[in-house]
Amino acid sequence: ASAQAPGDPRQAPAAALLALGRDPVGLRTARDLFRAGDASQADRLLAFDALARALPAPEAVELARALCADRAQAVALRRELLERIDQFADPSAPAALVALYAQVEPELQPVVVEQLTERSENARQLVLAVATRHIPASAVNANQLLRMVKLADEPLLAEVTRIWGTVRRERSRDREEFIELTRDLLESRPGDPRHGQEVFNKVCGQCHKIYGAGQEVGPDITLNGRNSWEQLLSNVLDPSLVIGPDYQARTVATRDGRIVTGLVAEDGPDRVVLKLQGGKLEVIPRDEIDEMETSPLSLMPEDLNKQLSPEELADLFAFLALDKPPSDPAAKLLPGAPQVKR
Repeated sequence: ASAQAPGDPRQAPAAALLALGRDPVGLRTARDLFRAGDASQADRLLAFDALARALPAPEAVELARALCADRAQAVALRRELLERIDQFADPSAPAALVALYAQVEPELQPVVVEQLTERSENARQLVLAVATRHIPASAVNANQLLRMVKLADEPLLAEVTRIWGTVRRERSRDREEFIELTRDLLESRPGDPRHGQEVFNKVCGQCHKIYGAGQEVGPDITLNGRNSWEQLLSNVLDPSLVIGPDYQARTVATRDGRIVTGLVAEDGPDRVVLKLQGGKLEVIPRDEIDEMETSPLSLMPEDLNKQLSPEELADLFAFLALDKPPSDPAAKLLPGAPQVKR
């Protein structure tokens, strides 16, 4: 095998076979082939797969980690390798993925997070990384949170709830169908982000800030909740799926029969202050409260399709799908987002 010429189509299969048999020459050739920038992606992956089966798991994980961290290597190859790291049931795998999050390009970071939510041990490492601020909590989308909740034991579930808030254990079928229908609409109907900014100011700006404009009732979404197209769709169309700890709505029933729902701005011995849509503050004396409970629903409405026409909905999402204001020539689409009108 060592006598074959570089580029010989027999080299990769031969090296892989020898590596599988732990032949020293085959292992060396497979390593060289895996690292060879002029070899095809298929051959390099074939070499890695053989090495992965022949080498101790920590050694194989380190091979993949080192190449994934090298931005001079092709993104497509590194994407494939990131997905392979998760195959190793070894503590070195989630540790390598956590380290890689800060080393890879933004377009590959969602791949890292995806792998970190597919096993319970990986999920534990991800939660620790978020708690220690090595990975932002906003990098984890709703579907990944759902997966983690299903994998979690009680201590892990408590930590997930502490960081991300209440997470429903599953999404309703009706909501899934609604999201799919809306996704199809948006992908077939490019929106106008400039008009979408006007729609946002009218409908969403009553509770959310973006680029410095709007009300601070819900989270500022300039840099929050829009890491990818899928995350944006989920957060806007199924807002009660994940509710952050600071945005748990409280419903207060007063002794005179009023029902008031808002976010807690103050919860003191003498009064409760709720922040309502539009930024209004509602002050309720403690002795006038009959009952107060945490609402399982987000303050954000789920029926935007009833408030907006299909054109307005497409325009709103076109605005939200850009990472900067539409007036900024440097504005780019979120990963996975469909094209918008420019």
